[in-house]
Amino acid sequence: MSKRSKKPSGSSAPISLEERYGSLFDNAGEGIFQTSVSGRVLNVNPALARLFGYRSPEEMKKNIKAAYRQIYADRNLREKILRRVEDEGHAAFEFRFLRKDKSQGWGYTSMHAVRNAQGKTAYYEGFFVDMTAHKELEEQLQKSRDLLEQRVVERTRKIAQLNRELAADIAQRKKVEKELRARE
Repeated sequence: MSKRSKKPSGSSAPISLEERYGSLFDNAGEGIFQTSVSGRVLNVNPALARLFGYRSPEEMKKNIKAAYRQIYADRNLREKILRRVEDEGHAAFEFRFLRKDKSQGWGYTSMHAVRNAQGKTAYYEGFFVDMTAHKELEEQLQKSRDLLEQRVVERTRKIAQLNRELAADIAQRKKVEKELRARE
């Protein structure tokens, strides 16, 4: 349940932007975040905190001091992504992330730069979706494909070998038949 107050049904009072979008932020199933240029977590929704193994957004904000080190499994990736965001204004990417317990998962993020009046980046914000289960299924599918391909290669080799043996057998039988006919 959201911490934001709910208007009684039938109330004609206008709904503020904070109430309207705050509920969306608090109740979204996807992670929503804002980070500083230096990588400090400024704001996260409850879904993102849970995805990363934290009990609350406050706990996550308190514990994440450097996103490049505590969120990205590849510490150099954040800088590459931020260069793209700065150049293009937006970036969408998949990456391996680190949870609070140091286990890794796969995520998809779409983020953009929020710029101040002078055009300088004030902070970054975006969405995050946990793709770990999807990636694990992809990896299992790829392993199955690789195994199937390996089996096809092995079977093809066996069939080729059997064909060679069969051809040798047929040639040997024809030779024996010819010799037997020659003796008659």
